[in-house]
Amino acid sequence: MTWASRWSGPPGGCPAGEADRLIAAHARLIGPGGGPAPAGVAAVLEQAGDATQQVLLARLSAAVIDPRWESRPVTIEEIALGYLSAPAEGIAASLMPPRRPIAATKGRS
Repeated sequence: MTWASRWSGPPGGCPAGEADRLIAAHARLIGPGGGPAPAGVAAVLEQAGDATQQVLLARLSAAVIDPRWESRPVTIEEIALGYLSAPAEGIAASLMPPRRPIAATKGRS
């Protein structure tokens, strides 16, 4: 079964549930400034703030349970813009599968 056979939306969209999973794996986090991201953050896409408070757009690996951090939902647009503005050598590289050399095929010219 292909993803297209599960999709009930307009052509060119994403499979049912995939967008929900993507959104659920990201959050806007507001917490104390000057320190590291809380446990449960896989990657920081955007970071703003000062020594007293910081705001992160983050991809989560687990729930953030640190009571000093408030978690707010984000939209698919915020996620897309976050990935587009993230440094290529950081976030985007961490999401790509490792490169494997392509084996030469005999008989091809």
